[in-house]
Amino acid sequence: MPESSLATLAMFGRNHCNGVDPDPSQTVATLYMPGMSAAQSQPEELLNQLVDAGFARGGWALVGAVRLLMELDLVRRFAGQPRFLSLLDESLLFLQREGASSGVLRPFELDRWIETHGSVRTFIGYELADLPDAGREPAVENLPVGEFRRVAQLFPQPGSNAIYVEHREENVYFAVTQAPKSDEDPERVMWDWFSAPTLVALLRELGERMVTPPYWAHDELLPYFPWQPPAKQA
Repeated sequence: MPESSLATLAMFGRNHCNGVDPDPSQTVATLYMPGMSAAQSQPEELLNQLVDAGFARGGWALVGAVRLLMELDLVRRFAGQPRFLSLLDESLLFLQREGASSGVLRPFELDRWIETHGSVRTFIGYELADLPDAGREPAVENLPVGEFRRVAQLFPQPGSNAIYVEHREENVYFAVTQAPKSDEDPERVMWDWFSAPTLVALLRELGERMVTPPYWAHDELLPYFPWQPPAKQA
């Protein structure tokens, strides 16, 4: 793969974990097309390139290298190879240090973490929580039609992806992700994720999708994460 493609691994990894792709056509042209060509002709060389690029750049580039191999359907092929496993392990450790929710992990990543660390609880360090019963949810502040409310920031770094709720029209609420447009363009743009008929229903689904609290979450969202930090001792 060309160096220009490898240079986009960090943004690709971050966006892939956050479930957004600000420019799908660019991703296809920059990563998927050269990746598919290399996967068919020189899969071992592609693995070496991605491992080297991931470790050289570190951080989200590690995640991007793993996720690109997944998208190219090469995870099963390389599942037992030490170089791939070292890349996967370092990627998972990075995500854990970043405070990522276990909900961002794909099944093969979760399986590897459990294999090497014994339990998903060692990834999140959290406890299973009781969610509010339907019809007995905590009250939420009214959000007028046309307005947004910031409810989550995924990581502590400035510019981290954030999640907003928007009351778009009567009985239509959207979860909207705010993220940089691309590696080259840091302009922050908004992308629709999913919708629900009420604000409470949206918050409940958002918490269940994210699984664990991110770096910051609005008080109205906190009750809906299935896994919560252990209660502090008095």
